[in-house]
Amino acid sequence: MSTTSPVSARWIIAAAAALLAAGAPAFAQAPPAAGSAIDSRRSAAATDGATLAPPVPDPARWNGRPWGAVEMEPKVVRAGDTAIITATVLPTGGPTTSGFSCGNYGWGVVGTSQVALDSMPYCFELLDYEPKASEYVTVDVDRARVIWTGLPGASPTASLARELNPNAGPECYCHIDWWGARGNVAGCSKPIGTFQAGQTFKLFVRARTPAPSGCGTGGKYYLRDTNFSEPARFNGWNGVGWSDLAEMYYRFDTSPTGSRPVPDVTVSADPSSADVAATSTITALVTDPASSSPMPGQTVSFSATVGLLSALSAVTDADGVATVTLRSDGDPGVATVNAVAGIAASDSTTVTFTGAGTGQQGGTPIRRYFAEGTTQSMFTTDIALSNPGDTPTRATLTFVTDAGTTVEQQVTVPANGRRTVRLNTDVPGLGQAAVSTIVESMTPLVADRTITWDGTGYGSHAETAVAMPRTTWYFAEGATHSGLNLFYLIQNPNDAQAAVTVTYLRPAPLPPIVKTYLVGPASRANIWVDQEGAELASTDVSAVLESSLPVIAERAVYLDAGGLMFGAGHESAGIGDPSVRWFFAEGATGPYFDLFVLVANPGTRDAQVTASYLLPDGTTIVKHYLVGAQSRFNIWVDHEDAALANTAVSTVIESTNGVAVIAERALWWGGASWIEAHNSAGSTTTGTKWAVADGQLGGERGIETYLLVANTSDHAGMVAVTLLFEDGTTRVRGYDVPARSRFNVNVANEFPSATGKRFGAVVQSLGTTPAQIVVERAMYSNAGGVNWAAGSNALATKLQ
Repeated sequence: MSTTSPVSARWIIAAAAALLAAGAPAFAQAPPAAGSAIDSRRSAAATDGATLAPPVPDPARWNGRPWGAVEMEPKVVRAGDTAIITATVLPTGGPTTSGFSCGNYGWGVVGTSQVALDSMPYCFELLDYEPKASEYVTVDVDRARVIWTGLPGASPTASLARELNPNAGPECYCHIDWWGARGNVAGCSKPIGTFQAGQTFKLFVRARTPAPSGCGTGGKYYLRDTNFSEPARFNGWNGVGWSDLAEMYYRFDTSPTGSRPVPDVTVSADPSSADVAATSTITALVTDPASSSPMPGQTVSFSATVGLLSALSAVTDADGVATVTLRSDGDPGVATVNAVAGIAASDSTTVTFTGAGTGQQGGTPIRRYFAEGTTQSMFTTDIALSNPGDTPTRATLTFVTDAGTTVEQQVTVPANGRRTVRLNTDVPGLGQAAVSTIVESMTPLVADRTITWDGTGYGSHAETAVAMPRTTWYFAEGATHSGLNLFYLIQNPNDAQAAVTVTYLRPAPLPPIVKTYLVGPASRANIWVDQEGAELASTDVSAVLESSLPVIAERAVYLDAGGLMFGAGHESAGIGDPSVRWFFAEGATGPYFDLFVLVANPGTRDAQVTASYLLPDGTTIVKHYLVGAQSRFNIWVDHEDAALANTAVSTVIESTNGVAVIAERALWWGGASWIEAHNSAGSTTTGTKWAVADGQLGGERGIETYLLVANTSDHAGMVAVTLLFEDGTTRVRGYDVPARSRFNVNVANEFPSATGKRFGAVVQSLGTTPAQIVVERAMYSNAGGVNWAAGSNALATKLQ
């Protein structure tokens, strides 16, 4: 029996980290004395009249009734800055005429059938708009305005009707035309061809550079008026023409970029201790450190570990103060509240909620596990949590280091929202260590982990949490040749030492190799397979890990590429059980991509395997393979058929003679010289509702997120995609998905308002007989001038 050698220095540099999630930066610095700094500086600011505070916008009105409101964020812009103009139809809004919509009591139209954001300020150029045109909405765009219109024409499909109300059941859609959707349940649908209260319309704009003459506002907030230079017109029509003005306030700062001061931030809470039924007011004072003068018009970002903020950002007023409120999630606890202004200015304070709670912390929690994770200097580990439920949920994150220490942190995940915990900065006391994570909550959460490395983010990988420790884990993928480095990562959560036996499965006819390792109590260990002997130093390899005690096991593969240590790599959790069916949503071939399906047969009989490749148009390519007993088999999909040489593809693997196998999929890209990869195990089941915790769009690394959907049913499906944002708001779009096909949702194209944000997602199959689907999430980012230098993939969590 052999045991593991001490963790190698190279592994300590390279071990990609495990992370779990929630909350926001919790800096370990003392909060300011209550009221002192902020009160004194506010008093001084009261005499400073150089800048006007942003007034309260006046909604557009119809016959004296407010019907629409327009806002710009951020409130202060400079040449080259981007901003979002958002118009919202208010509940009181617009004239009402006879028409059609769904209800038990007859037909009626509420709202407006056409809206326009008209005569955009000449200081800005239009970049994008939302919503986009569809079968039931047309969009007209010119230099100064965007008009959305519901027009008669071809009847929209039921799935597009559900885009306005994806929660409506199929009984709501007995009849659909451009006027509305007829059904049996009152209020179950929104009319097609009209826009109703609560709907928003957005312009994504950029402040022109150089700033045109007349754009400067002298540091004061500017009321858009009715002349052409700065109008603010939000129009609506419904049978009769009407047009009203909605005021919008912002200021265009034309001072030199170099003179923009770096702010100081001081944050406090009042009260700092409150009952769980009360709220605390959080104030952040932003000042110029050179002069101690207040800085109005600055956007401050807020975050809290425990509790729910009224907003995640606020703009400072004339006194340089931004204000939000914090309420508890229903249970006692200590919230660390952080405020960030500018690039690096931040401060934190705490709020203690006391009293009897709702019991989120009692009972038997639901647990999820990550074996991998690191906060060592080369790596950054993020744990993302999303809550697809309708009530906020408290999560407890327990971090176990390779030194045997334990750190705990609590975080609140809002209803229909998500949170991220960055282990490197958001967990006081964790330090630099290899880390395993346990996530506990009383209601189900979705948990993903993403690791990037080198600070520049030139590499990344991701994984979904596993449900429980096990005594047996399986891995199909693995290689030690061609510069590849293979690691198995084992977390032992027990109070006793675990003996782990690894059976290495090589390509037939090579026999298995068996080794045993000891993993200490409450610790994690790493096996660098390349160093485990000459017979494992240059081979493809699958593995079976059998432990004397339940453990968590993951596997990482790295390639030194592009002159960089671990320039490419991927990572996946172990598989709990072999299966006769495996489903993969993601896959791409072509000159840029190399797609591999890896099949391990740990049994004593050969497996007869059929692969069904599902193409975007519903075409299916079928191939057959023989996978020898106790061996590992590799399918290079690009070369399996001419129709598979350059396409997006989902894959179904089936063992037709009843021999259960293990299947994973690896995707490498970069053409002749690979620059990165991602990997995922398949799902052994299909479902109708899936969720992912992590997604991002934009930022300095140009992050792109894709949701991949495989419809494995023999009939077409209707799919609703809902993005869950940090503040609990959501965005929904609906799609028709052909039978037995692979479908792709490019979030950048479909949800432009997600730019610059983190989000989770729920993908649900709709209809009387919903199609069976499988969902994965892929993210890509740029680094060092290389497009898609980093990428990751994770199988979604099945909800139903």
